[in-house]
Amino acid sequence: MSVGEDWIREFRARRHLYERLCQKLHVLLEDLLSSSGISYQVVEARAKSVESFSEKIGREGKAYMHPLEELSDLAGVRIILYYIDDVKKTCDLVDTEFEVDQTKSIDKGSSLAPDQFGYLSVHKVVKVSPSRSKLPEWSSLSELQAEIQIRTVVQHSWAAISHALQYKHEAEIPQQFRRRLVRLAGLLELADQEFGALRREQVLLKEKVSESVSEGNLNLLINADTVSGFAKKSQTILRLSTLAKQAGMKGTDEDDDATGISQLTQASQLCGITTVSDLENVLSSASPDAPKFFSEFMRLSTGRPVVSDAHVAALVVIGTQWAQLKIDEIAERVGWAPDYAVRARAAAQNTWGTRSLQRGTTEFDPAKKS
Repeated sequence: MSVGEDWIREFRARRHLYERLCQKLHVLLEDLLSSSGISYQVVEARAKSVESFSEKIGREGKAYMHPLEELSDLAGVRIILYYIDDVKKTCDLVDTEFEVDQTKSIDKGSSLAPDQFGYLSVHKVVKVSPSRSKLPEWSSLSELQAEIQIRTVVQHSWAAISHALQYKHEAEIPQQFRRRLVRLAGLLELADQEFGALRREQVLLKEKVSESVSEGNLNLLINADTVSGFAKKSQTILRLSTLAKQAGMKGTDEDDDATGISQLTQASQLCGITTVSDLENVLSSASPDAPKFFSEFMRLSTGRPVVSDAHVAALVVIGTQWAQLKIDEIAERVGWAPDYAVRARAAAQNTWGTRSLQRGTTEFDPAKKS
């Protein structure tokens, strides 16, 4: 039996440990990213297959004395992030939470010259930290290495496409393709930077909206960002949400209620509400009848719907406009199931009768006939 076959046999016997390491790293890294407030598209983990291990140690020009120690990617984790700013944050997180082998770790982008293009990703070769290795569930894995790849969605796109084109090095690319690929690489890097800049500007906009709402300035055009800032500060929405829960609806603990914000934004635009001030007026004017509306909605429901504050506000907005909205219109724009929209309209009809907000107006008068 050859030396290579001995290593293959040993890896096959130990591969279950690498699989277990991947499973635990997967869960741990997702928890660490979430607790650090770092948004990610996906965390993937896999142990190298026996076939891949065999192929790698048998490649021409490669000579491994102890491949189980020399190969750092027998357990591999890939973290795909949305924003370039989060790459450094994630790298710092990995440096803090793991024992990192800096001699094997590499930032692929830093190795490229200014006029070069290619694969951009950070590879961290790690072991479990000394403190974590003392825990019983980690102790048997403490000597194993893993490679953590950190990249953005855009960088991952380049890696996937270049892999499909089968170009691993710039020198391999036919001359007539190089200029086009250089332009594409530049566009992708620019896209990464622009997405990061947009995210930073969005954060600033939301902060300004929050300040404006706190100061009573609601003359803001309706969009997802202004509605988000308003929903977090509005005492009217908070009061409506409390009334909905008292009627039997179940609140959600989600911090980032993107779905509810989208529903409230779409409901407002569907009903002709153009400014946050108009939205506040509609919600405030509808508040006295809100307990009856929520009670009627629950009477028509078979269970306890789970609702966010923004979703409750969207229900009220649609309820005030029910007589002028069609079920398919509500379902398509707001994203509710048709039967849910039917219950909302029926509850509103039982509450307000034929009275409803006139599309495009800035006032809601419950006593006014539509």
